[in-house]
Amino acid sequence: MLNNKTGSLDTNILLRLVLNDIPEQTVIIKGLFEQTDVFHLADIVIFEMVFILDKYYECSREDICKSIRTIIRHNQINCNRRLFELTLPLYLEHSKLSIVDCALTQYAVLNKSTPLYTFDKELAKQCSDVVIIPE
Repeated sequence: MLNNKTGSLDTNILLRLVLNDIPEQTVIIKGLFEQTDVFHLADIVIFEMVFILDKYYECSREDICKSIRTIIRHNQINCNRRLFELTLPLYLEHSKLSIVDCALTQYAVLNKSTPLYTFDKELAKQCSDVVIIPE
């Protein structure tokens, strides 16, 4: 079949893996993991996964974070671990903030580019390194 040393994964693959809702596809995915050393994962895949688990599957934030942690901590997955390890606790703590808002604050911290300027009053109220720009 395949014999790749590296590859990339899309959101559907990860959803099938964590949900195991289509068992025949999960078997194929596990075989792919056996034949590939490292998978590179774009940040957008994690954001899309959170959105789908929340809006389509109506998973709790706790369950979503557990699924994302399982993915980002997998030894065959190369991703922006540091960003998501910092983002997930904020996402759990601040139910009014989206995963993207939480990640933006941590991206600014990681890149030593704080404060994060915004017109979003809710974001500014919830996070310390965010500054609201008055209108």
